[in-house]
Amino acid sequence: MDALIILLGFVIILALIVILVLFFLVNRPYSYNRKVKGEESIFTLDAKKPISSIEVIGKFGKDEEIKFQRKDIQKGEKIEFVYPASTTPASVTIELQKGNAKTFEV
Repeated sequence: MDALIILLGFVIILALIVILVLFFLVNRPYSYNRKVKGEESIFTLDAKKPISSIEVIGKFGKDEEIKFQRKDIQKGEKIEFVYPASTTPASVTIELQKGNAKTFEV
């Protein structure tokens, strides 16, 4: 009987963890993708919530880079930045609200 209660407790905890993970995956404010297609690198952003601004710095060639910036992105907008093909990660800064920026590489 005690083993059954312990097993039930583990099942409940596991179910709660799965629910939280799914909640955070579904509730993300944006999704993004970067792919190299032929002679172009394409960075795509899907806004699931309003975004104050996005800045993408694409790196290509030898120490060359190109900078894109877009402000006031509305919920549901899909934005695409295209630059010369590169296997070097792009630097992305997303500001959901003024003063709340997150920088990462893609």
